[in-house]
Amino acid sequence: MPSRSGPAAVTRTLAWAVAYAATTWLGLRTVSDGSGFAMVWPASGVALAWLATSSPGRLRAVELTLVGVIAGVGAHGLDPSGWAVVNGLLGVPLGLVTFLFLSQLWTPGLWGTGGTDEVETLRHYGLLVAAAAAAGLVEVLLALALLVPEPGSPVERAGEIGVTHTVSMAAVGVTLLVIGGWLVALPTRGGSGRLGCVRASIRRIDVLLVAAGLGVTVLVFLAGFLWVTDAPVSFVLLMAVALVGIRYAAPLTGAYALAVVAAAAWLTTEGYGPVAALPEPHRRALAFGVFTLTLLGTGLTIALSRRERDVTIGRLRESEHAAEVLADDLTLVLANLEEGVAVVEESGRFLLGNPAVTRLLAPLHFHTKKDAPPDAHRLTDAQGRALGDADMPHTRAFAGEGEVHEVVHLARPGRPADRIYDVSARLLPQIRDTDPRRAVTTIRDVTEEQQQRTALTAFAQVVAHDLRSPLTSVELWAAELLEALDAGPVDPDTARMMLRHVESATGRMQNFISDLLAYALARDQAPNPSHVELEDVLDAVVETTAVVEGVQPRVHYGDLPAVWCDPVLLPQVFDNLIGNARKYVDPGVVPDVRVEAEADDGWVRVRVVDNGIGIAPEDRERIFDTFERARATEYEGTGLGLAICRHIVERHGGTIAVTTPAGTSGTQIELTLPATKETFAQATVM
Repeated sequence: MPSRSGPAAVTRTLAWAVAYAATTWLGLRTVSDGSGFAMVWPASGVALAWLATSSPGRLRAVELTLVGVIAGVGAHGLDPSGWAVVNGLLGVPLGLVTFLFLSQLWTPGLWGTGGTDEVETLRHYGLLVAAAAAAGLVEVLLALALLVPEPGSPVERAGEIGVTHTVSMAAVGVTLLVIGGWLVALPTRGGSGRLGCVRASIRRIDVLLVAAGLGVTVLVFLAGFLWVTDAPVSFVLLMAVALVGIRYAAPLTGAYALAVVAAAAWLTTEGYGPVAALPEPHRRALAFGVFTLTLLGTGLTIALSRRERDVTIGRLRESEHAAEVLADDLTLVLANLEEGVAVVEESGRFLLGNPAVTRLLAPLHFHTKKDAPPDAHRLTDAQGRALGDADMPHTRAFAGEGEVHEVVHLARPGRPADRIYDVSARLLPQIRDTDPRRAVTTIRDVTEEQQQRTALTAFAQVVAHDLRSPLTSVELWAAELLEALDAGPVDPDTARMMLRHVESATGRMQNFISDLLAYALARDQAPNPSHVELEDVLDAVVETTAVVEGVQPRVHYGDLPAVWCDPVLLPQVFDNLIGNARKYVDPGVVPDVRVEAEADDGWVRVRVVDNGIGIAPEDRERIFDTFERARATEYEGTGLGLAICRHIVERHGGTIAVTTPAGTSGTQIELTLPATKETFAQATVM
């Protein structure tokens, strides 16, 4: 609880003391003549709320002393004997200390037990009632100890004290804590201060229902306490409190129930109502105590239960909404996954599948074995064996193999696989044992990965072969020269011949490595395009073209349009094309190259025509692949030149192909290049 000091603390203590003394006086008013026994004792509940909301320290000790003194005075009013006064002086403070200890131990976060939270659950309410019952038990035990030397029945007298004080603490005191915690928490709900919050709460109450409820309550009291004294008014009042608890919060329900109990106690004390008709004060006190506990306990239990239900429903709705959002997110993720994801029941029925599954398995058309045509696509293993139902990964997962991974081929009978899939399956947990088992299957297209792996293997083999050949030549000629030198003087012409072979081999290695670097650059480097004049590119390429066997190649070109290309990558295209044109010619023929270009709707169509040996129709596609060459046994080369050209042109969004030149037996390479920045952007967008 927040600490208080100074005049505010003193004022608070005096206010509580006055309230406690007043309720003690009210309790004395319910004593039957000559019985020395009070029907109700609200002072114990007020004392519980007082001490529970006080600040620990010296002031609480002072307040406990005040409680003991006032309780002793009230006990003297009930019974002037010494044991009753001692019980009031010691028993009530001792019971309150017990409640404080247990409530702070069991519910430390609540207002009144060291925290600031209001009572919002049945568990909190039940623990507070249990602490109040324990406090009443302590008072009973002390009373028994004091009554041992007294004449009469100590158990009966101690029981009377236990009933009145326990009912007061468990019903009145705990209800006051419920109401107080709600009032303290009101400012945190918005509004202008505490009074504004109260007004806002009142405005939310249905005025008609409140007026009707108060009218019915007044009629019940009139009918059951004044007009028909033997009417079952307790049940009607209990129903009224229950209806209030169903409709309103626990603090309002508790306040209404306290008002009903206060009115019933006043009328009973005045001799009206069914309880007043009981002949013995002990029975009246017991009956009214049961009535009070039942009324307040039922009302607060219903109100708190309704609140817990509303909170649970709210959380369920939030969870449902969160689940819907999560489901939408998962659906969106699944819809955009490249991998296929499907959930399959053990019976083979598909429960869920994302669009990628349909796309990847579209060639199957979901044929059954009976209606599938002979040349339909089938799922096979790497050896081409058709997979049966028992071979499917999800079936094997259901069979107990755990998480199954399998490489599956999609192929027609007797043909290479069109696509290669990496399929995995594993069981999903069952929500209930009676639910059918399910497995999640993921399908990933690894065709390109397999092709790249195969190409990489072939690439490594070719590189190893093409580097090993010149290295072997270098090694052989170097060994031959060393052997000749060891034998004696070497003829200079012989030495030059051997060294020329070494130089030729190292030159081939150098060219091969340069082509490899150019290929890697063309394949991986993103173009950085700008405005490029084709004529300037060809001028630079022609200037660097070497003379082959003493013959300078002739290159013809006129006015050429500009293109939007990478100024570093584009010269490599024409360098390779013109280099091929001067290399692949018949012996004795002077290489002749003609370059033409024309603009065509945002593109530039370029034709490079030579008078070389030409390319056979069956070779015109494969020569653009890595390490592929036409007539490889007749002409040297690395097989990378046209592959470099294709990668560079395609990185710019263009095309390149071999076409048949009109009226000549040479080769014509036709390629398209973007002419503008907009064309390049549209052609290269992912």
